[in-house]
Amino acid sequence: MYVSIGPINLVSVDDSRGCLDWLSEHDWETVVCFSFGTAITPPPHELQALCEARKESELPFLWSFRGNPEKQLPSGFLKRTSSKWKMVPWAPQQKISEHPSVGVFVSHGGWNSVLESIVGGVPIF
Repeated sequence: MYVSIGPINLVSVDDSRGCLDWLSEHDWETVVCFSFGTAITPPPHELQALCEARKESELPFLWSFRGNPEKQLPSGFLKRTSSKWKMVPWAPQQKISEHPSVGVFVSHGGWNSVLESIVGGVPIF
């Protein structure tokens, strides 16, 4: 007989960018987390639409963004939204999805992201 006890992550967490501390500054289930993986970056028109939608919301967001946001995001976006966001090139996604301030996780739908969201109990879109 076998009993499943996973998933278990035995890898240490690198949070040198302070994502978990930043999340702790926010209320329960109020932060929107974005991550589209390391293999893709959405095309410019999708990034534009995401930024426009983000501009309309007052919710804080944490974005694990691969690439150079100054070049890839709409002009002025980072300045207009800087009080409500944290953007990093890499984030400890599993620990983030387990954090109580995270209310939703917007993802590319990769297998690891789906599993981490399920384990963390966070809705994924």
